[in-house]
Amino acid sequence: MGHRPFSKPVFLKLHRTGNFQARSAWEALEYLDLHWPEARTAHYRQARTLCQSAVDGFVDAEAARNAVIDAAQRAGLLANGWDVEGVATNTVFVATRPAPRIGDDEEEVTDVELIGYNHPRDIVRDPTLAPSRKKQLLAYWGSDIHAVAGAPALRCVRGTTVTIDDIQTAMNTLDEELDAAAMPTLAATRNRQF
Repeated sequence: MGHRPFSKPVFLKLHRTGNFQARSAWEALEYLDLHWPEARTAHYRQARTLCQSAVDGFVDAEAARNAVIDAAQRAGLLANGWDVEGVATNTVFVATRPAPRIGDDEEEVTDVELIGYNHPRDIVRDPTLAPSRKKQLLAYWGSDIHAVAGAPALRCVRGTTVTIDDIQTAMNTLDEELDAAAMPTLAATRNRQF
């Protein structure tokens, strides 16, 4: 689904030099990851999650398009076609990353993505994140690169310090939620086999 084009391209402001034309969820995801100049608010995270879900084939591309438009409008980044500050221009930037191959992992996690999360349970409770991304964020937060010197049981990212036990508890909670969600599906599959 994610490689299907949007019904209409979304034009997004890119610096003062031109606009970025997102014609699909993949191209919108590139803008969100590489060019988004504003704070990564809940609307940004929702747009990013829906674009990733559209690329993965879980949601329709138009749902992702609408979320991108909403986030861009709220951030003042929605552009009016080819116009840059009221002047028509032919300068437009399009996606530069190749489309993902089936089975590719998501991009690496950065410290910036953990801004706004004060505790690992906040990641588990965030409805805009896909379960796989939640696991990536928690694993990143718990990695040794964030260990506090002299206190190996603590992890610190951008001034937010938690224990490794808090991170492990959040990961276990996420696993339990995923297992519980999979149980009805597993039961239905077993019933069909017999």
